[in-house]
Amino acid sequence: GNDFVLMKFAPELDPKAIQYFSILQLSPKRWWLATTIGVLELRKRTTDYILLRPSELKGNSMLANALVYSIASDANGNYLFATPHNGLLSYDSKTGLVQQYLYFGKGSSKKKIAHLDIVASSDEGDIAVGHHRGFAIKFHDEKEFIHIDQLVNQSFDFSKLSVYDLAYNHGYLWVGSEGDGLLCFDFKRKRLKVFTIKDGLISNSITSLHAMQEGKMLIGTNRGMSIMHIPTGTFTTYLRK
Repeated sequence: GNDFVLMKFAPELDPKAIQYFSILQLSPKRWWLATTIGVLELRKRTTDYILLRPSELKGNSMLANALVYSIASDANGNYLFATPHNGLLSYDSKTGLVQQYLYFGKGSSKKKIAHLDIVASSDEGDIAVGHHRGFAIKFHDEKEFIHIDQLVNQSFDFSKLSVYDLAYNHGYLWVGSEGDGLLCFDFKRKRLKVFTIKDGLISNSITSLHAMQEGKMLIGTNRGMSIMHIPTGTFTTYLRK
């Protein structure tokens, strides 16, 4: 039903000191949460829920005690963590090893980016990370991340692109930005298309994205909600402007 359930905290956790950013379900009774004090685990018990530190990550200070913004899982069963100080961390649940990605781009354009805000992965194994100056992609058959300005030959100032959310849907990577609208990256054509209020969006500040069935994308903004019908590129707004 819709009844609230009791949630308890492990003794070492201070509920007042925790802010929550994102959540990933591991199993029907386990979730990992990205918080201000690292990755926490929400576990369902017989009569209640308990929030604690995951035993798998207690030995890693970058995940157990440091700020984590976003969590995702990839096609190989690894868990991905976007952090504001340690870049992207990839945890291999089979070996227990953590791989850190701090440099993004290729050749002379490779840059150290320790501050990441969001991570997403596709069913094919591609991984995307977003930050305050654009986003980067690691294709499933590549070992390094390529920054978006190295993938497309278009006139766009990526240095001012602040990414709020990422989502894979309908064969594209969708990017929600702070004020530049909704961006769509076409993997096959290596092209980027931008949708704004001129195309029917309720706002150019996209705060969240959620892939839906039947070729639709749910778009949360600072002014309300839009649903995009991807095949036609049209938008429906359910809240007044």
